[in-house]
Amino acid sequence: MEKFIAYLKSKGISKPSIKIYLQYYNVFEREEDDFTQDNINHFLKTHTNTSARAFLKNFIEMQGLERDFKIPKLTGRKKRVKKKELTEARAEIIGNWLLANKNIRYFYCFLLSYYCGLRRAEVLSINIHDFDIEKWLEDKTKACRLKITGKGEKDRIVVVPSELIHEIIKYIKTNLQLTERLFPFSHTLWHKAFKEAVKETMDYNFTLHDLRRARATQWIERRY
Repeated sequence: MEKFIAYLKSKGISKPSIKIYLQYYNVFEREEDDFTQDNINHFLKTHTNTSARAFLKNFIEMQGLERDFKIPKLTGRKKRVKKKELTEARAEIIGNWLLANKNIRYFYCFLLSYYCGLRRAEVLSINIHDFDIEKWLEDKTKACRLKITGKGEKDRIVVVPSELIHEIIKYIKTNLQLTERLFPFSHTLWHKAFKEAVKETMDYNFTLHDLRRARATQWIERRY
């Protein structure tokens, strides 16, 4: 197993993916007698997800046995569901529902998630001191820099639109009990609030990650 872990790390595979592959490694050893083509086929009939297939593909590559073993192709067609676009107008409706029906902290959490293209974990990990307020005060008409800790504990800088940072400052000033975390609530509560807002306002089940996708699409369209 240690050799397999080292191989996965050398390919730059993330820690969560490695953890999943090792789980399937243990399952394969437990369920199958030996590493044969028949056992591979049998394993994939029971475990049909992409993670199980990715585990086997990497394990075969590690041993240089691509010519000896094959990963069976998926059969049958899956009906492709056309994904609805989360437009700015739709996002505004969701945000307004949160403002009207939930604590205002959820509204500002939504605004930062959407306008800065943040992941759920990223927006909930924001500390008050992550905003470069001192620099922004030099020219309040410009955007404010915000340090974000993203995947793999890597830091990056995003910009908060000038209109939004004014609102965030007001939020901080009216919530004096805030000492560090900007949004002191759990991932579960934020997901539940957003899901309820979507259910009440949309005819399509948008997810929190759709906020990030929508913003990225808008940035690309405006750039080109």
